Amino acid sequence: MFTNFLKNKLKNNKVTLGTWLTISDADFSEIFAKYLDFLIIDTEHGNFDNKEIVNIIRACELYKCSPIIRVAKNSSDLILSALDLGAHGIITPKVENELDLSKIIDSMYYAPLGKRGFSGFVRSFNYDLSKLKINPSKMNSNILNIALIESKEGLRNLESLCKSKYVDIIYLGYYDLSQDLGLDLKKDWNKILKILKNAISIISKNKKSAGIMALNNDHLKIFKKFKASFIPYLVDASLLEKQLDELKVFFNKIT
Repeated sequence: MFTNFLKNKLKNNKVTLGTWLTISDADFSEIFAKYLDFLIIDTEHGNFDNKEIVNIIRACELYKCSPIIRVAKNSSDLILSALDLGAHGIITPKVENELDLSKIIDSMYYAPLGKRGFSGFVRSFNYDLSKLKINPSKMNSNILNIALIESKEGLRNLESLCKSKYVDIIYLGYYDLSQDLGLDLKKDWNKILKILKNAISIISKNKKSAGIMALNNDHLKIFKKFKASFIPYLVDASLLEKQLDELKVFFNKIT
């Protein structure tokens, strides 16, 4: 059974920093893993195959950085595959109610808690049949269940979703959430911030970790002040774009 570095950090009340991955190259991931607590492999918007995902997971674990997989939808097949590859946690999109959550629990956890298929011939068991002797409850407790809230209904049911002892992190996807609320990310940012602050307060009150993406350093300060503890900073491609843009601006000034 692998060591879930991120889960241990969150248990110790550490504010953790990561980023989203959309570039399907383990060499890039290895560089990011050196500096971050977690990397989110985005299989909804990124272009990944399972072979590359396994290499990215290996790169993460080399630096004690937890690989998290964002599945494309709430599907038992996708969740099972991601966990068998060795993901330390799963982000499931569009979690809106207890029925959605119940489906995730069935997919993520071994019996008697859930209905996850059991096999020792997979990477998460080190391809070792002797690992089948491990108590399934220990395996269940080693996984991070991350529910992505990105709709009005999800926000409305936030309190009840937080009550589940099988949810570790509630992630607030404010891009899609703002659209569903009819708010503009730029014009209505102060209003959105109030909504996010209130949501994080509810999440923290229920002793769950709050997740939210920072787009800049000011966001980092704000969301840390709000008590978020799972903070991805931008996306891998955006970080590269930002660095290259700053380099080009500087180069143009001196030439």
